[in-house]
Parts: sequence; C-alpha cells; structure tokens
Amino acid sequence: MFPSAESRAEVLRTAAEVAEAQLELRQWRILQRRQNERWPRTGFTDQQIAELSKPIEAKIAELEVRIEAWKRLAAGDVDDSVSLAGFGTRLAELRVAAGMSQRELARAMGVSDSQVSRDERTMYAGITVKRAIKVLAALGFEAEVHIRPRSSE
Repeated sequence: MFPSAESRAEVLRTAAEVAEAQLELRQWRILQRRQNERWPRTGFTDQQIAELSKPIEAKIAELEVRIEAWKRLAAGDVDDSVSLAGFGTRLAELRVAAGMSQRELARAMGVSDSQVSRDERTMYAGITVKRAIKVLAALGFEAEVHIRPRSSE
C-alpha cells in the first residue's frame, strides 16, 4: 500500500536522498547486527534485549518503507487521491514517478533549479492553483477537483 499522509512528509525526492537513505539503512543494519552479538553477553534478559532492540528495528523499518515507496514512485506507481493537506508532497511524488529530476522540472516550467528545490523543500507551501496546474502540466499530469459535502465524522 502507498505510504500514509503522515509518512509522505518524509518522501525521498532525489536519487541523492535515496542513496543517503540506503547508506543510512546499511549503517543501522550493521549497528543492529553488532548489538545482537553484544547484548547477550551483557547479562540482559531476552525481554530486555527485545525492548532495547525496538528503536533500531523501528528505524530500519522506517527506512525500508521510505526506500520502497520511492521505488514504487520511480516505477510510476501512484495512487490517484490525495487530500489538499498532502498536495505539496504529492507534487514531489509525481515528479519522482514521472522520472524527472528537479532540474528537468525547472526547465520544463521555465523556472530556476533553485525554485523547484525550494518548492519541494517546503512541500509547495502556499502554492496557487495556477502554479499547481503549471507544475502538473510540466510533469504530464492534469488536475481534476471533486467537491463533496464533509462527512459527519
């Protein structure tokens, strides 16, 4: 399944970020392996070792999810719904899914590389509809808006 809106804030946006995450994952796995070798010699119980292992396991799982999500995006696997709260993140995801670099998107839009980098870093905070349409068009997408009554949750 696609990452939740909460985890989307941590979307990997560039090949450099993916490489960094992969390196970090390798480092966490090395740490995990070393700790698994050392902890039994410390006198901790199996239950204590299991508790001590949880933060490392959680970090490894988080990195695996982020890397896998990037791989799906890079392969063009994008779900078709997003709330406005996650719209800026979705634009960055669509760029990855389209196989475009930030530089290529900037050129397609006629803006500077630094503008696209800044937009993605802030997850397109305050983006206008006109600009969103321009970004989507440069990525080969179009927007369709559906307005419906709020659910009574």
